[in-house]
Amino acid sequence: MASALLAKKALRQALAVGAHSQATVGRRSGAVINSTGSSRRTLASVKDVTVNVTFINHEGLRITVPGRVGQSLLDVAQMHDIELESGCGGGGAVQQKKHSERWTEDLFGRGPCCHFCHVKIPSPWINTIHDKQPATEKEHELLEEHWQEEATDNSRLGCQVMLTKNLDGMQVFIPDGPPADCP
Repeated sequence: MASALLAKKALRQALAVGAHSQATVGRRSGAVINSTGSSRRTLASVKDVTVNVTFINHEGLRITVPGRVGQSLLDVAQMHDIELESGCGGGGAVQQKKHSERWTEDLFGRGPCCHFCHVKIPSPWINTIHDKQPATEKEHELLEEHWQEEATDNSRLGCQVMLTKNLDGMQVFIPDGPPADCP
């Protein structure tokens, strides 16, 4: 008897959900508007989190690939087998924080630790990135130390640039690998 009541209740709920979805008349900015005028939030669509990036190698070969908001340029390149080297895998440097004489803590993912994922980003994209994600002092040091004359104001490390929706359509130039005398 109890199972029959539960089955009826589940059927009523399923029918109510179906009726509600049939009454949906429009979408606006991530919300679903139904015929009664009420709205409910929906999950972000793939389109809302997809960012298209065009990688251009030193030979001029262009490839446009999709990435996701929150991924680094290095992540996107590796996901699509684009040749962008990474000595540290994009994980960031391990730094030690000294709390006391006896306790030192290892902190992971705290900034860049290699220079291999050097990219050049043209204007206006670099300005958009610098506004929200300025390069750290450590990133500047790595670029200047290892890329010397090749580093410009448009240079960044691919592991340090995170995709945002306003970077959709961005172009990224990949230089011809690290200088031969790099360790």
